[in-house]
Amino acid sequence: MILAAGNSRRFHGNKLLSPYQGKPLLLHTLDKVKALPFRKVVVVSQYPTICSWAQDHGYFPVINPDPDQGIASSLHHGMDALPDSEAILFLVGDLPDLKPSTLQQMLLAAKPDKIIAAYDGEIKNPMLFPKRFFAEIRMLQGDQGAKKAALRHKDAIIPILVDPKELLDIDERNDLNRDH
Repeated sequence: MILAAGNSRRFHGNKLLSPYQGKPLLLHTLDKVKALPFRKVVVVSQYPTICSWAQDHGYFPVINPDPDQGIASSLHHGMDALPDSEAILFLVGDLPDLKPSTLQQMLLAAKPDKIIAAYDGEIKNPMLFPKRFFAEIRMLQGDQGAKKAALRHKDAIIPILVDPKELLDIDERNDLNRDH
């Protein structure tokens, strides 16, 4: 599940449509996921352009009509579109330097009773949750993301060591110009 419904308040505009290294920010994520063996990829957004890009990549766009209710609303809408999933990888759309090999490593580490999380000294997104945690994620509200559920089960987390540069997200306009 690629989360792409946020309002980008600190960015002052839709950051996912903004150019980064020659193409819109979100396309970096959509392109990287393409090579991975997911049965179904949903892209949760409020934006028609992003939904169109999702379809162009063979993904399933999911409209979040309630983005102002926080990230939990995107999680819920996306999960509704994945009713038969045994596990869901939650990925934000603004990690352009995340490597496909990192996501592949997370998939290979998957276990039915463990949460797989990126780790660069602390637990971060992306995170892979098996089905046993879905009900708890569905209970999240407002700006509570899946990390909140993960931290309730620290003993169930398998951390995947990731170069911190891969996990730098884009929050402000000047982040688009950082050194890579």
